[in-house]
Amino acid sequence: MSVSVQAADLTRIRDLIALYLKKGAFEADELVDVGTVHKNVSQAIKDLDDETSSDLSKKDVTFILNAMAVCAQRSPIELQNYKPIYILFEQLSELLKASDEEETKE
Repeated sequence: MSVSVQAADLTRIRDLIALYLKKGAFEADELVDVGTVHKNVSQAIKDLDDETSSDLSKKDVTFILNAMAVCAQRSPIELQNYKPIYILFEQLSELLKASDEEETKE
């Protein structure tokens, strides 16, 4: 199953992964998964063309949410970045919840 993510949010996800990588927030054994998700997000951005959103797997969205929660503890981010990160976290959480509810109806 997949989740439709807005183009701006895909860019935010990609940039946030890069920021956390730069700050050393990921552990060595997480880097393969981080790289895979980053590649999938980058591909979704490339596939946008004139679309306003693109699909990511539920697995990738779940990984991103978990990574955001863990990295927030491991690597402090400048205060001005908290609100955009929180908004992104909430938006992805809602998309995942809606996708789960849709699956339950089927």
